[in-house]
Parts: sequence; structure tokens; C-alpha cells
Amino acid sequence: TSGLLFTPLPNVTGAATLTIVYNERNLLAPSLTDLDTVAITIREVNDLPIRVSGVLESSLLHYADDSPQPLGLANTLYLGGAHVNEAGQGLTYTVTAVPNPTLGALVRSGDPTPLNVGAQLSITELQGLSFIAPQGTTGTGTVAITITDDGTTLGAADPRSITESFELTITPRTSLTLTRDINRLPGNSDPSTAVNL
Repeated sequence: TSGLLFTPLPNVTGAATLTIVYNERNLLAPSLTDLDTVAITIREVNDLPIRVSGVLESSLLHYADDSPQPLGLANTLYLGGAHVNEAGQGLTYTVTAVPNPTLGALVRSGDPTPLNVGAQLSITELQGLSFIAPQGTTGTGTVAITITDDGTTLGAADPRSITESFELTITPRTSLTLTRDINRLPGNSDPSTAVNL
């Protein structure tokens, strides 16, 4: 029996019993039977948090116009892991990277205070994140959020983390100039008119 292996199903915890029956056959004597029972306890192993809804783009185009623009995280949700036993784990959301302050500021919805690396967020605040870039700003920067659970492995604390990140490309919002020929309008001496949008 030294070669026997027990492999539990993924994400399963609980108790199992392995029963081994030995039969010794002897043509000159009655057969002998022995039975061994092995109790097996399957303990939890903490999994990484997972994103269960929402799509994070690897790069976002952001206009520099002094106004907060959402980062598209409104539908983002996470769980502590794929197994139902991990669904109730507590999660923390930590800002782990922000663009250079010269490019603008990462902010909570309705609060213009810039967020720095290490800032803690609730899931609602994460969903409402916006970025404010001053007019005329150009460049790229990275936003990263680390999601950490409070799960356990074999009964001991074993927090696991994932980091979600994306690149912001900051560009000015340019105006569009339309030129139309109005020569044929009565009383006009100017051959064209420019309209800025």
C-alpha cells in the first residue's frame, strides 16, 4: 500500500475515509482477511482572489480637460476565490501605483483629493475611481490596485493578493475647425467662415 495516493477534488474540504481490505489466499488453509481504515481530513488552501464581473482595459485614453473622468470600473466585483467557501472572505483594495502627479490625479468619486500609493478603498470607491488631468497635459502613466483577501490555509492566516493595472494615455481634447464657403449668401464679402467646436 506504500504506493497509494489520495488526491481530493479541487476546492473541496472535509473528511473522507479510505478502507483497505487485504485478502491472503492459501490453497492449504482457509483464506485470511484483514481490514484497515484510514481517516483523511482535507484542509483548506487559500486561493487567489478573482474578478467575477467587469472588464479592465489594459490601456485607456484620457482627455486632459481639468474634469474627473471615470476609469470604467463601475461594474467591477471580486471574490476571495473560486470556491463557495471563499465567497465570504473580506477583501481590501489598495492603490499600489499612480501616474506621475504632473499628469494629474487619481480621485474618488465626488472627492478631488488625490489618491497616493497605499490608499485604502472600499469596493464602492474602487468602482467610482476617476482621473483628473490638467488641460494641455500629455503622457502616459500606470494605475494599479492590489486586491487582498483574508483567507486561511490549514487554519492559519494566509492572505493572497492579485494586482490589476492599466495604462492611462493623457492627451489634450482638441477643437475641430470647420470651414464652409458662404460666397453665395447675399451681402457677404467674406468668402469663408470658420467655426470652432
